[in-house]
Amino acid sequence: MPADQTVSASHPSARRWRSLGIWSLVLALLIFTLSLVAAYRDLVRVNRLTSLSFGQQSYTLFKTSEELEHFWSSVSQYVQPESFQDSSRAEMLLSFELLVSRMALFEEGEANRVLLEIPAVRNIIQGLNGALADIEPRLAKLRPDPIDPNYSAIWNILRPYRQALFDISKDYLLQREVQGDRLLREFTATSSNWYLATPALSGLALLLLYFFQFRQTLRLAAFLQLESRQLRDSNRQLLQATDTLSYQATHDALTGLPNRLLLQDRLAHAISVAQRKGSRVAVIFLDLDRFKDVNDSLGHGAGDALLKIASTRLTASVREVDTVARISGDEFALVLEEIAGEDASVMEVAQRIATTLRSPCTIAGQELMITGSMGISLYPRDGGSVEQLLICADMAMYVAKDKGRNTVQPYRPEMNADHSQRLKLGQELRHALQREELELFYQPQVDLEQERIIGVEALLRWRHPQRGLVAPGDFIPLAEDTGLIVPIGEWVLTTACRQAMIWQELGLPPLKMAVNLSARQFQQPGLIDQVAGALTQTGLSAEYLDLELTESLLMRDVASAIEAMEALRTLGVRLSIDDFGTGYSSLSYLQRFPVSQLKIDGAFVRNLPAQSGAAAIVRAIIAMSKSLQLRVVAEGIETEEQLAFLRTHQCEQGQGYYFSRPLPADDITALLQRQARTARDDAETATRTDGIDKGHWDMGAAKNWSG
Repeated sequence: MPADQTVSASHPSARRWRSLGIWSLVLALLIFTLSLVAAYRDLVRVNRLTSLSFGQQSYTLFKTSEELEHFWSSVSQYVQPESFQDSSRAEMLLSFELLVSRMALFEEGEANRVLLEIPAVRNIIQGLNGALADIEPRLAKLRPDPIDPNYSAIWNILRPYRQALFDISKDYLLQREVQGDRLLREFTATSSNWYLATPALSGLALLLLYFFQFRQTLRLAAFLQLESRQLRDSNRQLLQATDTLSYQATHDALTGLPNRLLLQDRLAHAISVAQRKGSRVAVIFLDLDRFKDVNDSLGHGAGDALLKIASTRLTASVREVDTVARISGDEFALVLEEIAGEDASVMEVAQRIATTLRSPCTIAGQELMITGSMGISLYPRDGGSVEQLLICADMAMYVAKDKGRNTVQPYRPEMNADHSQRLKLGQELRHALQREELELFYQPQVDLEQERIIGVEALLRWRHPQRGLVAPGDFIPLAEDTGLIVPIGEWVLTTACRQAMIWQELGLPPLKMAVNLSARQFQQPGLIDQVAGALTQTGLSAEYLDLELTESLLMRDVASAIEAMEALRTLGVRLSIDDFGTGYSSLSYLQRFPVSQLKIDGAFVRNLPAQSGAAAIVRAIIAMSKSLQLRVVAEGIETEEQLAFLRTHQCEQGQGYYFSRPLPADDITALLQRQARTARDDAETATRTDGIDKGHWDMGAAKNWSG
């Protein structure tokens, strides 16, 4: 074939392949372009899925609606008395605070601002904010009575917003969830199929793009699943936290009993029920006796264990409908609902509680017996409000404590006067020191072998301008409670040291001056400087000052007590343990205390020698003191038999009515001068001078010692 024919024959074929190649390239480019468009569309879907944020926006709307519903339900129980049940006003107030907090969230976050751009949401939120501002002052005026018109007013204010907020939050949540699920299904169903159809021409690029996007798709699916799970967990944790906060706000952390807030709410409910049924309600205030001694001696852990045991026993002593609450450290309150019959029925419950508490228990290796002082008030006899009933029961409880503890006292109207008098006495005590109404009496301490005065104990008295001589038991506890015992104690220390110096300046033999330190005074940081200042100011030598500390005071903080005692011993003063045998001190601690003297409590001496138990304790204390090289002073000696017993068992010193009552300084001066003259007389006249027989130096003195 000729060449020109070959070229002409091949030319159409070449043009066909060239056209086919061009169209194939165009087709490949078209497919590649379509793939890019599809990829872009899928990326847009990914962005839309990511930007849904239904986990935050819908959650905020839904929780706001839920908090509004909780508060609505709390108010509704008061608006509809026929369904009125044991509804806690504290829970209603907590629901309101949670609703206000939820509304405040709309001011935070980009997602919430997007929500507020929706007109329907913005109108509801603005209206609800206004309604809450109107409701808040009404809450402060609410009474626990369900017929309070403020409940209906609040109920009506919330009505137009309740269903509207619920509907829009439900619709928004459903719309966002449906949209998200649909896009996710479409994305999962179509993405992989499209890329598998990509031709080989754009294969590598499209395959890489497909692989990258498919991996991102799997990551996005996992992320959405994780976000959904975290949202459910956050929901559950939020509900649990709400329940926990509500419980903690109304219950005692140690015992799990209701606290004062929940007690007041339940008492208000009990009163409203009693009004409708014509029944009575009893309130019992109970204070554990000598709980402070257990706390100080055995530690706070033992005190907490004792409180738990007491709460368990109290709960077991009453019905399930009754309330047992812990209102402060060692104080409990009980509300007995629907009491029928006479007052004797309430007293029977109180006696049953006392009997249950008295069962021995072992704590920190010590067998203890719990007792309590109880006061009772009754609705409607003693008051018609929560506050009145609580005040009356509290006053009755303090009367029970004053009558010796471990007793039950019903409230009586005259207790108001006693309580007012106690308050007035406390106010007058604040001015007693400035008005120089306080004075010191002194009780001689005697060498039992030689029957001569070797020291005195300074005892505080209050000579009131209207009441006369006020007993220490009436004002010392007040001084302890108010903190006045600190300046009063400083005055006592300085005055006693000055009086000791006055006797020495009169030429009388130097005497040991014993001064009691209160718990608050001993715990003051400046105690050492205070004692040193009193000695410097008066000129008294430190060896003649004896500071008396109670056993329970030292056991509160043994390490700190030993440190303070060592500092006092450095000054040269003597230290004694007062009322020994009444506390919980360990012998291992006793040998560590830098003391030089033990004082046997008068409660043991009083029963000598007839009571074998008291005699055994006194003998043991004397023997132990001898082995530790400590002096022993017996308090409360009143009879010759007691004196003979103590002498027989080699007790060195003593004090009590048998020798002398506490006397003013002038009478002690005369007594010491008579003793000095007697010492100078011969042995024949030493046993009887100025009508004083065998050491009985003040037979005519006035009985003004309170012990």
